[in-house]
Amino acid sequence: MLISNDELRLRLLNRLCDEPELSGYKVIKSSTSLVKRDALGELGLCFSSHTSVDLDRDNLLSLYVSPGFYRRFDVLEVWFEKLFLISKRRFTSISWKPDLTSEKYRKDWYCVDFLRTRDTFEEDYQRLREVIFDAGIPFLKQNETLDGMYESCIAPVLRKEASLPNSDIWWPRYLVLTKITHPEKYDEVKSLILSQIDSMLHRKYPDISTKEHESIIPDIINYIETHDFSIEHPHVLDESVKKKDSEAPRTEKHMTRAEAKQYNEFEKTETAVRRKVSKDFGWKQCDYINWKIISGYYFVLYHPLVDELELNVKPLFVDDLWWDIFEMPSNKQEPKSLRGIGAFAVTAPQLHEYKVFEKEDVFTFDESQIEATWKSRFQKVEEDIKAFLEENPDPELFSPENNSKYGLIDPIYTLMMEIHSGMKEKALDHIEALKAESRVTFVGPKGDAFEYVKNWCKKD
Repeated sequence: MLISNDELRLRLLNRLCDEPELSGYKVIKSSTSLVKRDALGELGLCFSSHTSVDLDRDNLLSLYVSPGFYRRFDVLEVWFEKLFLISKRRFTSISWKPDLTSEKYRKDWYCVDFLRTRDTFEEDYQRLREVIFDAGIPFLKQNETLDGMYESCIAPVLRKEASLPNSDIWWPRYLVLTKITHPEKYDEVKSLILSQIDSMLHRKYPDISTKEHESIIPDIINYIETHDFSIEHPHVLDESVKKKDSEAPRTEKHMTRAEAKQYNEFEKTETAVRRKVSKDFGWKQCDYINWKIISGYYFVLYHPLVDELELNVKPLFVDDLWWDIFEMPSNKQEPKSLRGIGAFAVTAPQLHEYKVFEKEDVFTFDESQIEATWKSRFQKVEEDIKAFLEENPDPELFSPENNSKYGLIDPIYTLMMEIHSGMKEKALDHIEALKAESRVTFVGPKGDAFEYVKNWCKKD
């Protein structure tokens, strides 16, 4: 009997939900993950997987499963997502997964082959359970609080036991984290971070993400130093931080428990109303996104915060081609929401941003006002989509330049458009330029995304 990949994935997620230590986690089938929300944000276990063979069991067909773990603190991310001109793909504050380049990775216990040709599920599950509970759960517990993340990321640097990251935009959340948890260390951490930013900007190949935001670095720092982040997140301070900070004067009004409850009730009502209104306009909904397919395009609306709405678009074939190249073809059979919310989906170029609700108004809105607001927004979105399609009727030709009116373009998107158009040599040349800019995206067992693309282009 051949067991399907989808059946194995679902059995794995449901089996993990039975573990007492994972009480409160919910299954997210579209992204093959377990997620738990708490007052500070989100904790998650995610699993990348693909068809393989088990070399230690007669090369039998298997589903190769690799776990990863992350912690998101809303206070470190929601302003971060808003400030940066980057697709709002729910940033994670800190994550961990085994080193994919390590010799130990596949030969020991960091990942597991689940056999598909016979039912050895419990045997395979116990091997995967070992890494989850020996390495992953301790990571999540260590980083359950803001103080825990500080001890993981910043304290070792101050003790000269570790170095700061040398690529990507990580430093704003480190500054906010220090300001909240250890304000007495803020100046010292800021000095180290500014030195690291200078190094990232002036080395032979500058970090592209930092370079793109160089002009607003002073504004970001000024924002961090003048803003009270707890005003928008009443649960941001865990008990240890509250105790240390209890004598500090507050210049801004904090949300009361009653207001926080009312705010949460608004979000629940608003989500239900958005589902109803979006359906009337032909959209489907999954978590914080809505999506629909028109004329070969996949349109997706991101609504991560009550005041924000973002419209993105990509040709439908982009993810199909990418999943073939990245050896995850089964993703093409998953719900279409995976193309908008999935961890291995290609980021779509941004068309428009819209204002939805003002944060200070959420306590006065009733359901009829929420419905009227969403009807107005969806009507505007429909008008913008119509204008876009008139300008770009053929999805095979929609390949915008990076930093054009469509913002930052995912390098994988650009490569997929080139390969789809038959320009494999151009894609290979482009890879070297993207690698020089340190724009590495997805990583799999055979290397980073660029390695998969190179192998695909050279295999014929």
